[in-house]
Amino acid sequence: MPLYGFGSSDGVPMTLRRISLALLLLTVAGCTRGGGPLEAGRTAPDFRAEDLTGRTHYLNAELAQPLVLTFFATWCLPCREEIPLLIDLHKKLSGRAQILCVAVDPENKGKLRVLVDGLDIPYPMLLDDGQKIMAAYGVAELPVTFVIDREGLIRSQYGPIGQIEASLLAAQLTKLAGESR
Repeated sequence: MPLYGFGSSDGVPMTLRRISLALLLLTVAGCTRGGGPLEAGRTAPDFRAEDLTGRTHYLNAELAQPLVLTFFATWCLPCREEIPLLIDLHKKLSGRAQILCVAVDPENKGKLRVLVDGLDIPYPMLLDDGQKIMAAYGVAELPVTFVIDREGLIRSQYGPIGQIEASLLAAQLTKLAGESR
């Protein structure tokens, strides 16, 4: 019988077991990013994706205004929690900035449609078949949001959006919308 947690019946010290368990839990919990999302200053990868109505969107065609590109999944609670803030942002900046949401779980199209209709989401919900857009942007955790300027440069990247982040995002988009081309 080991004393004070310094050993175990199979000879592996308990401290080593605890460290291994902590590292495993951190990895499973999503604390590591495996390279992480694209950083500010990089050119946003162009893409083509259909929305829930069947309309095709091209990123480069959407850049007449600053753009918020957010990644979402129906099973992601923080993604759903930021929807009201994004809806409010859409209303505040209507005509000056745009929001596109990339749904990375298009197999849940039915749930997605119910969510969009139930919350009256005014911005397009794009379907990322095969998670190609997600991969192009280096997204390993959800939610993640990018701000892209009219020249197609990523200006900033956010994790989950709360009240503070929504205020910062609104200020940044207002500034970008006021910049001349």
